[in-house]
Amino acid sequence: MTSPPKLKYRIKNLDKVLIVVALVGTIFIATCDYFLWFDLSANTKVSSIILWLTAIVIIKYTIETYDLRVTTEKEVRVQEEIMMNEFLPIVAPFDGMLQNKMLRINLRNAGRGLAKNVEIKLNDRSIISGLSIFGGDGITREFHLDEISRITANQRNNDIAMEIRYQDIYNREFTTRKCVFYRDEPEPRNRFQLKEGAWRFEKIT
Repeated sequence: MTSPPKLKYRIKNLDKVLIVVALVGTIFIATCDYFLWFDLSANTKVSSIILWLTAIVIIKYTIETYDLRVTTEKEVRVQEEIMMNEFLPIVAPFDGMLQNKMLRINLRNAGRGLAKNVEIKLNDRSIISGLSIFGGDGITREFHLDEISRITANQRNNDIAMEIRYQDIYNREFTTRKCVFYRDEPEPRNRFQLKEGAWRFEKIT
C-alpha cells in the first residue's frame, strides 16, 4: 500500500527529529561525566547508549504503526462509502401541480438504490411522508389535503418551495431542494406549476 503524501511528509520529518534526539541523547550519555556528580564506567555508557537508541527505534516504529493504522482506517471508510454509493437514491421531480388543496406530483428515482421514508415539504411544512421509490423507478400521485389549501390560498405565495427528504437502505439521509412551484393562475383557481429542472440533490448525513 502506497503511503499518502501527507503521511510520507510526517514520517520524513519524524526521522529527522528522532535522529537529532538520538544524537543529543548519545552525546549527553557519553559526556555525562562532565555534568553529573558521579562517574559512569565505559560499559555502563555503552549499555545506556544502546538502550537509548533502542527506545528511539521503538518510538519511531510505534508512531509509524499508528499513522499507518489511521491511514488504513480512512481508506476503508472511503471504500465503504464508494460501495454504499453504488445504491445511491436520487429523487427528482419531473412535473407537478398545486391547486387549492390538491398536489399532483411525478417523482423519479434516478439512482440505483431504494429511496425510503420519502417526505414532501411545502414552504418548510411537512405535507406527505412514508413514500418509497425503487431505484430507476418513479411514481405519480395525487393528494388532497386541507394543509395544501392553506398554502395555496395565501396570495403572498407567488412561489411555493418544495423539498423532498428521503433515506437510502443504509439510513443515510438525502434531500432534493430548490424545487419551486410558480403561480400561473390567480384566485379563485390558485394554480401553481412546477418549474422544470429547478432542483438540487444533497446528502444530509
